[in-house]
Amino acid sequence: MKIRPYLFVLLIVFSFFLVSCDDSAPSSYTAETVDAVIRIEGLRNAKHIEADVSVVSGAFYSITGTGPSNRTINRTVSATESSVQIFSSLIPGLWTFEVSLCTRTGSTILKGKTQTTLSEASNEITVELTEVEGKGSLFLSASITGISTVPFAMTVDCTLTDRYGVKTDKTLEISSSGTGSVTFTDLASGYYELSLVLRDMGGYKVGGASETVRIISSLQSYGSVSIPVTGQDAGDDESDKTAWVSMNVKNSMTETATFKLSKSGNRLAPVFDKDVSSLALSSCTFQWYEDGKKIPGERNASYIIKRTSGRWRYDLVITFADGSKSSAGMSIQY
Repeated sequence: MKIRPYLFVLLIVFSFFLVSCDDSAPSSYTAETVDAVIRIEGLRNAKHIEADVSVVSGAFYSITGTGPSNRTINRTVSATESSVQIFSSLIPGLWTFEVSLCTRTGSTILKGKTQTTLSEASNEITVELTEVEGKGSLFLSASITGISTVPFAMTVDCTLTDRYGVKTDKTLEISSSGTGSVTFTDLASGYYELSLVLRDMGGYKVGGASETVRIISSLQSYGSVSIPVTGQDAGDDESDKTAWVSMNVKNSMTETATFKLSKSGNRLAPVFDKDVSSLALSSCTFQWYEDGKKIPGERNASYIIKRTSGRWRYDLVITFADGSKSSAGMSIQY
């Protein structure tokens, strides 16, 4: 059968029309873009006792997203930067965003995920970070103020109750100096109710308080709670006064913003910008570095230099319950 010339021309024109239509569809789809504003929430709440993630040296946010046509975004920012992040020129449609708060070594301590449809009218997304599975700790110390004479052998009954109603009890002993401390360890991450009952030397309740505690994996939670103290002995001249037991962290490594190294002979040791208690130091681990390389086995609070020639730089990293801190390095020329 012969194909007439004018039919052949029509077939060519029709084929070109189909190709043109197919190419125009995706270009009109990708031309429209939106900017997404991601707000990260679920961090420190001043009402709760919890770990302050801002003290975790090197902590960072990992932000990822998956959208239409398998489009993806990926960004890593320091936890000290803004908790509001803007992603430009995203394709409108259904997106899934995930945000993780990680330690310097990449361990996730908080995580959140949300799904939303992006458009010009809806481009602000809030991702709430919640705890991941793991263990954390709680440190409480007490100091009594408001009364001139501190009763001997006062105690605080400390009870943590988890969301399932399981209780963990500790007793905080307050010495005649009016101070004491207690540590809860191996606590599953999540929220707890903390109940505090202050008792006098005879075991009678003289005050109490309660608070919400948030435990975050790999971190130590801390804060302050005041217990009103009433009902002193009737013969006490201060029976009408109210004292307070403040539960807080004292001389913790978390209160130390920076430290530097000092040299005495061939011995290097850290010097802190604030007093650090022996209790805080006893719970720390140390690692010394030479020219940026870890020195095997050197995990004491001080280091004896072995070099006798050349120029060497030394650094110290101190790791404690709330994270790690690095010294300002010291260079030594022999």
